[in-house]
Amino acid sequence: MTGDDLPAPLTFRLEPGTEVDLGGRIGVVVSVVSLDSVLVEDTVTGERRVRPTAVLAPWRGAAAAQRRAIPDLAEFTEPQLEVGRRRQDEIDALLALRRRSKQDVRAAADRLDLSVSTLYGLMHRYESEGSLTCLIPHAYRKRRRCKRIAPAAEQVITAVIEEVYVPTPGARPVDVIVEAQRRLRRANLGAVAPNTIRERIRELDPKEVDRARYGGMAAERRHHQTYGTHDPARWPLQRIQIDHTVADFFVVSPEDGDAVTRPVLTLAIDEYSRVVKGFYLSIHRPSTLSVAMALTHGILDKTEFCRRHKLESPYPVWGIDEAILTDNATEFDSRGLQLGCRQWRIRGEFRPLGQPYFGGRIERLVGTMMADVRLIPGYTFSSVAERGKDYDGRAGAALTLEEAEERIAVRIVDRYHRDKHSAIGTTPLKAYEHSFLGSDRLPGRGLPRMPADPGRLLKDFLPVEYRTVQSYGIRLNRLTYQSDLLRLFASRRDGRKYVVRYDPRNVSVVYFYNPETQEYYDVPQRDRHRPPVALWEVEQAVAELKRLGQDADDENAIYRAIERCRHIDAEAARKSAAARRRQERRREDAKAHTPERPTVTPSAPATPDAPSKPAEPAAPPARRVRPVADLEGWS
Repeated sequence: MTGDDLPAPLTFRLEPGTEVDLGGRIGVVVSVVSLDSVLVEDTVTGERRVRPTAVLAPWRGAAAAQRRAIPDLAEFTEPQLEVGRRRQDEIDALLALRRRSKQDVRAAADRLDLSVSTLYGLMHRYESEGSLTCLIPHAYRKRRRCKRIAPAAEQVITAVIEEVYVPTPGARPVDVIVEAQRRLRRANLGAVAPNTIRERIRELDPKEVDRARYGGMAAERRHHQTYGTHDPARWPLQRIQIDHTVADFFVVSPEDGDAVTRPVLTLAIDEYSRVVKGFYLSIHRPSTLSVAMALTHGILDKTEFCRRHKLESPYPVWGIDEAILTDNATEFDSRGLQLGCRQWRIRGEFRPLGQPYFGGRIERLVGTMMADVRLIPGYTFSSVAERGKDYDGRAGAALTLEEAEERIAVRIVDRYHRDKHSAIGTTPLKAYEHSFLGSDRLPGRGLPRMPADPGRLLKDFLPVEYRTVQSYGIRLNRLTYQSDLLRLFASRRDGRKYVVRYDPRNVSVVYFYNPETQEYYDVPQRDRHRPPVALWEVEQAVAELKRLGQDADDENAIYRAIERCRHIDAEAARKSAAARRRQERRREDAKAHTPERPTVTPSAPATPDAPSKPAEPAAPPARRVRPVADLEGWS
């Protein structure tokens, strides 16, 4: 790739000498002032100003509009991803060496079956772009290479690999090449280039090869690395721990003040400094979305978050993590989350089964957070023995989900980050700041990596599906989506499956990945007059239609069933706890129907010469706090 064909960097780091975009002019970072501000010099005017890190973007050159976007990892096959992952692991190990010699590079090149010059080129591209995509062979070609050898020759090569290479310990690629060429000559199929046979061997999963040669346990030991108490983090963002917990308090409906349910809190803690990297509070079950929301909240700047929740102290914790450590729950093992972590160079690590102390940091934070909510109205205590038979936390519940989130944010930002932590001997925020900015005893590491395109961050972690484009558009989750872009792809009739991502909170729109521009485009439902709905509402309506023996693929019937369920829940909300929970889930999902605004209260757009006058806030409805006899526990 040359000059203007190079892709825009996925991440960048603000350090002295970094070039940033100042509205079409080049700015250069002179020094780091704090975790959320740097001193920048305008190369045109020579002016130096302290600028917030949240508003800075990397300089992409005068031809920035022509720079290629970075393809989505979901576009590639598993063998291609495995080649990229092997290269990424080797290059990460080389970049981590303080004194890297040519012998180290040559050894890595031999393991990857590359020349030394090719590996140096990949290292340079990886450092400048910062994504796994640049390490995948032919990632930026618009058309993937197809296999050109005859199917009969392909079968011979596959048979030799399965018989000679896979089950035999110590077998080398050259052994496969010699045997394959011998069988091809005997079958009068003609010779095949040795590199073609090597390419077929490289497409194998190394873990599966070791499983066939040495057994399952040996393969797990060789390919599965874990971090535990024996390997503590040595700097911030080296590794964070993520986990969920059902909060020990009830939230209420903002409409009538009735208790709804106990929310689920997803927390992410930095192992080294103990700062809370990010969190997400929801009444939904733990899912890939809740993990993605907590991760993105931790990575992105939190200035707007602090303003929205009226926090007195700043929350200067942001940046892309190096690794995340989780338990073995299914939401941490989804394809969308795995591809997102690989694309943003975040290693995903699982705790060993039956060894919870590997997640001791997050377990202690959960205990700290739940101990503090004892003063929240609606507290339930942490056990039945502690609670007693006559205590009902639902009777005293008073906080809505938004108010509970604000209460937790105040506890984290204004108290926990500024209280001395017994394990590290200082406050978490000071440990975090000193590691990046330096102290009297140790130099700083410099500011962490940040996403060059924050808008793409969440999309890369959302659930992913593959669909063909038909004349009617695409079908996903029993709904049909159509746009002018899809009509263009449908006219080609190539039968190709395209990458489609969706937000489960709002399936009235999906994100279609255009492989030509390598960008995502919003695609609405074919009938744009329909109201926004969440995925769980569609699934509930489908289950109801099946129970009644009706067509569960009829979109009109699905939306009629959704409307019936909403009407029934609205009528039953005063009597049924399950109906109140569904109503609150709809209210929470409605936040995803429109993007967040920089103002607290969204208002209609106004012209510059006639700004709209803020309306008087309506008086909140009186809340009735009373026990609810038939409220079910969260499941």
